[in-house]
Amino acid sequence: WEHIDSGLPGLAGVEELAAFMAEHPRGYFLAEWRRFGHWKFLADDVRWVEEHMIRLDDASSPDVTVYAWGL
Repeated sequence: WEHIDSGLPGLAGVEELAAFMAEHPRGYFLAEWRRFGHWKFLADDVRWVEEHMIRLDDASSPDVTVYAWGL
């Protein structure tokens, strides 16, 4: 859905996210609840993110969860 908001193609799945993380030693992942956490069919993707990134509760809200890696 990123292309609608940003004009960029975005990442198509966990494999592309893992490759992006490998190319970028640290960064942030902003996950909108309605697009990421809400849908049951994305449960495996959510679990992967939670296993490979740190959730930044102080930076998150009920609508957007902020994750980081390489900090």
